[in-house]
Amino acid sequence: MGGFITPDASSGLSHPYGLAADADGSIYVSNQDTDVVLRFFGLNTAQPGQPMPAVGGGQYPGSFFQLNDGAEGVRGVAYDSASSLMWIADEQLGLYALNSTGDVVGHLDMASPIALFAAGDGFVYVSSSTGDNSAGFVYAVSSKTFSVVTSFTADSLAHPSGIVVNDGTLYVASHTNKSIMSFDVKTGKQLGTVVDNLPDNPEGLILSMC
Repeated sequence: MGGFITPDASSGLSHPYGLAADADGSIYVSNQDTDVVLRFFGLNTAQPGQPMPAVGGGQYPGSFFQLNDGAEGVRGVAYDSASSLMWIADEQLGLYALNSTGDVVGHLDMASPIALFAAGDGFVYVSSSTGDNSAGFVYAVSSKTFSVVTSFTADSLAHPSGIVVNDGTLYVASHTNKSIMSFDVKTGKQLGTVVDNLPDNPEGLILSMC
């Protein structure tokens, strides 16, 4: 089976990290080696998997977000239906919110943001870690004010690498400790460890309603 989006579509596709889709079905892919977020036509279009026109002076076909700082810091991407904004985590420069034309409409200075999850509830959840063995955090950021509303952490939450929210519960993958932890979204209180002793270090989480 062939790939839907391949490096032949854009030379900027290298070491992809994050994946998101907006309300129109367009696909966004963050790439660590080229430090760019690319945008591709979605499945139900005349050009599925092909790069969309570049915006913001990006150097690659399909460029949507590129700072050209050479830091290779771009990480998670998430589309928030509540604000109709694409959120992008840059490990070196913080959290960005962009509209559909690629304009930056919000920025939050944050230490080492990595994973993102938009629950459509007015908040974007972002993980932050300063090292594999240091305590990590997840922040609930208001999509209206671009400010942190709630923070989540625990002694055993090291290098949080994946986030999902479902039915009032935040699930976080701890990369270093090979576990998945849960927190109450409203109070920030840790509920417990859902899965422990995973066979490998988790890189992300996906919520499936199947």
